[in-house]
Amino acid sequence: MPIYSDHAGYPVERIGFKAGTLSQHLFYNLTSEGFDVDCMEARQVCAALSAMRNKTDKNDARGLAHAQRCKIKVAVGWAG
Repeated sequence: MPIYSDHAGYPVERIGFKAGTLSQHLFYNLTSEGFDVDCMEARQVCAALSAMRNKTDKNDARGLAHAQRCKIKVAVGWAG
C-alpha cells in the first residue's frame, strides 16, 4: 500500500484515523509497512470533535491531528 505525501513535501511521521468498518485491516497493513498508526475510538473522538463550530472533513482531520499532537490517547486496542 503506497503512501503518497509528495504533494505536501512533508514526510509521514504518524497516521491517525477514527475506528470504522475497515480500520482493523488498514491498521495492520499500515503497521506492516512500518508506519506509526493510531486508530482512535470513534465515540470518544466524535465527542471531542463535536465542540467544533464548522463540522467539515477538513476540520475533523485537523482535530484528529491535534489529538495526536497533544497525546490524547483514545486508541483502540487489538490483540495481534
